Amino acid sequence: MARLWRRLYNSWQVARAVRWGRAFERAARGEIEAYVERRLSALVQFAAERVPYYRDLFRREGIDPREIRTPRDLQRLPVLDKRALQEAPERLRPEGMKAEGCYALSTSGTSGRATTIRYNLSAIWEAVGRSQRQRDKQRLVVDPELASGPKMHVGRPGGTTQRLEQLYREHLVLPRGYRSTIAVSVLEPVERIIARIQEVRPRVIATYGSMLEILALYLDQHQPGAELPYVFTYSSDPL
Repeated sequence: MARLWRRLYNSWQVARAVRWGRAFERAARGEIEAYVERRLSALVQFAAERVPYYRDLFRREGIDPREIRTPRDLQRLPVLDKRALQEAPERLRPEGMKAEGCYALSTSGTSGRATTIRYNLSAIWEAVGRSQRQRDKQRLVVDPELASGPKMHVGRPGGTTQRLEQLYREHLVLPRGYRSTIAVSVLEPVERIIARIQEVRPRVIATYGSMLEILALYLDQHQPGAELPYVFTYSSDPL
């Protein structure tokens, strides 16, 4: 019973993020700017007090964290080097937060060395809510039944997308008709990937920018009349 209540609570967090996001998108510009300033100020102050990496950075650079209030002010901070996250991840974890209480997600490493980032579950549920709002936009623009159709992810086996799907099934009460994202390995020959796409006929395909370029070139050269999904999305590396 405790497990069911936890799943219900997690699902409520996702639904709250979706509802809040829809209301936020209709807010006046001044309200949005004021909210961003409040959240950003609180986040920077938290980092300056609790995160060793940023506490040392503010002291070393002589930056008063109270002066970082708007997105424009963030230009005063140096860009976080990916190596800092890879070589000393504990310095970017807030003091008092145990690694065991976080969910670890690793990047695929398509842009170089793979990186592991730890999230608390509340942050993941908020991100799920944001993604649901993106699906709402796709559905309105493209097809009223887009969200219910099959979706495919062409990526590395065991990557973030597959791990998130497993997390959803373990920790959320999923709506009736929910369809898992169909995973296809980016390591497969392009002919097999195309064959799988034609077999499943997904409405949406998510992949890496470089992989989308490979698929597009192959289709253009070998199957110019092939039926395509409604939506392609890409991330991780450029198209």
